Amino acid sequence: ACQREITLSRQIMRESKKKQQRDRFFDHPLLRPRVPFGVLFAMGGWSGGTPISKIETYDCKADTWYDFPQIQDTNPRAYHGLVNYQGRIYIIGGFNGTEYYNSVRYFDPMEKKWHDAAPMYTPRCYVSTAMLENFIYACGGYDGRWRLNTVERFHPPTNQWTKVASMAVNRSDAG
Repeated sequence: ACQREITLSRQIMRESKKKQQRDRFFDHPLLRPRVPFGVLFAMGGWSGGTPISKIETYDCKADTWYDFPQIQDTNPRAYHGLVNYQGRIYIIGGFNGTEYYNSVRYFDPMEKKWHDAAPMYTPRCYVSTAMLENFIYACGGYDGRWRLNTVERFHPPTNQWTKVASMAVNRSDAG
């Protein structure tokens, strides 16, 4: 029984390498990415001179990237922060080509749905984000006029942002 499943999964993987057939085979249970373990998410960004809302995942075990056109965010954005919190991927701040976002949304890969979260106090693109002790931190960034030294932290269970101590220097694009 196992040999049959292994043979079938190898055949499906070979066929899925063909771009025009990838979406058709992606729904097969043997091809579903192991979310969130072993899968990287690339969400949004800047491409072709404009912000995009495209989502791709990289399955490190299959060494393959997959497109998810059916679950793109409705708001293209670039220069945002991404944080994984309890299997949900939070997209924080960013820029759409004209507007600097203070908005926060999260994607639930198991539900394959987007949800809104409370907005930050300050719009930020080029924002640095990190997780620490069940809080998501948004540090610095650019508000369309100034590089920022301000920091906010978000507590997902309560959907609340709080201002915390500012950094010593204004910065954006920090790692």
